[in-house]
Amino acid sequence: MLQKETSPKSSKWSLQSRLGALLPLGCAIHCAVSPLLALLSIGNGIHSSGFSLTDLLFLAFGLGIGLVVLVRSFRQHQQKSPLIWFSIGTIFLVIAQYFHLHLVALVAALFCAYALWNNHKVSQKTCSCPLPS
Repeated sequence: MLQKETSPKSSKWSLQSRLGALLPLGCAIHCAVSPLLALLSIGNGIHSSGFSLTDLLFLAFGLGIGLVVLVRSFRQHQQKSPLIWFSIGTIFLVIAQYFHLHLVALVAALFCAYALWNNHKVSQKTCSCPLPS
């Protein structure tokens, strides 16, 4: 009876990949909850105008870590699809941040998270080297 060969590939995500995927998901949750909190805060006299520090931090760290992970992966695996998904998400995130469109930001953050998940799957398929943990 033939035994199935075990692959040397690791299914573990690197720390950068985990952070890169969690930040857009955190941003998506923030964008989903923000309009509800804004509605509740109107009655209490608490207002927020302009860019909040939380929005800018999510944008800066999420996009920075995502770009580092995806550019390194692209150089190694030559797969464009994760970068394309991340670029689409980034464009919509910047537009959503500028125009305060929380629903668009939610969808854009999910695009970015999908790009990092897609990158992980592409790396598993095309790379015979173990992924860093």
